[in-house]
Amino acid sequence: MNEKIHVPVYHAAMEAAQGELREIAENMNRLRARQEKIYAAAEALKQVVGSPALVSDSRRTAPVAMPSQQAAKTVEVERVAALA
Repeated sequence: MNEKIHVPVYHAAMEAAQGELREIAENMNRLRARQEKIYAAAEALKQVVGSPALVSDSRRTAPVAMPSQQAAKTVEVERVAALA
């Protein structure tokens, strides 16, 4: 008989838990979409950082980036990737 008394409480708890799970699933979907955007931005930054046109010298056949600039940009790319 005690079980019948608690049935409405169990149903209410189950409905509340299902609502929370729906919210968590929605948040996960938003976070996944944001993660994909961050990964895309990080890839775009990698292409810019790896670009040979960062520092060019007309006397050289291949333009090169200065080490300090390259290191600073690599750190920025890593920071963006860490946000994901």
